Amino acid sequence: MQTMKTMRGQLFLVLTLAAIGALSILLSDGFAVPDHAYVLSGGQGKVSIRSSGSCGGDGAGLAEPVVGIDPAGFSVFSWNTHKGDDPEWQRDLVSLGNDADIVLLQEAALGENLRTQLSLMGRDWQLAPAFQSAAGETGVMSISPVRPHDYCALRETEPIIRIPKMALTSTYPLHGTSEVLLVVNVHVVNFTLALDSVRSQIDEIKGMIRSHRGPVVVAGDFNTWSEARLELIDSAMAALDLQPVAFHPDHRSRFFNRTVDAVYCRGLEVVSARSYPVQSSDHNPLSVHFRISNG
Repeated sequence: MQTMKTMRGQLFLVLTLAAIGALSILLSDGFAVPDHAYVLSGGQGKVSIRSSGSCGGDGAGLAEPVVGIDPAGFSVFSWNTHKGDDPEWQRDLVSLGNDADIVLLQEAALGENLRTQLSLMGRDWQLAPAFQSAAGETGVMSISPVRPHDYCALRETEPIIRIPKMALTSTYPLHGTSEVLLVVNVHVVNFTLALDSVRSQIDEIKGMIRSHRGPVVVAGDFNTWSEARLELIDSAMAALDLQPVAFHPDHRSRFFNRTVDAVYCRGLEVVSARSYPVQSSDHNPLSVHFRISNG
């Protein structure tokens, strides 16, 4: 019992120090938290803004796509880029993620460097900002050469630091089929020992998944640094028939000796799954190749 109490105290101390570090963002030039969730969308040299006041309803996403994701084989690359604060992140994004059909970034800061990279990639992208600063809008970003049918931002406010954590849902056509792939890019609430905010955020994501009939990928930074957090998220995904992807070897980043980044899927067969050790972020990127399951 004493050991558990000591561990909990140490965990609280580390989280408090991390939260203080996160709060330093509040003091940065131009910092602001949007008063509602919205999505920035770009591609072909254009950027537009869409409010997310009616998620899962009207289907009024980007223009009707002319191509789709290849159901016989496609790849998803997921990475928390640490706001681009570390050197060489652009190099690693290009070398490890440039060939992916869908790139999912967490803590993506839409500053000059990322804007340049997006222009070079020549793909459509959507960003659900958690906050704005002099470095640009920062949040979760989904990138693909295929335009999504629809997209929507969900957010949950951190109970202590009051900065939101975001999720971005996107639906992509599957080429040559009538099926649609749902992809959820997730950054889960972090700076709290209680599970209330985590549960609230995951419940909202579950609502989006529950209404979808077809294959699903949920990926990102789940902040599963405790057994309770992992059990909550694993059980929530399992209730919707989503299974965690196993990585061999497993180089996923660990906090408190637990992996915090993950990929879950439904209606898909995992062909391969890799994680890459890098120095360009405090998280290691994940890459998974899928194909539509015939089962």
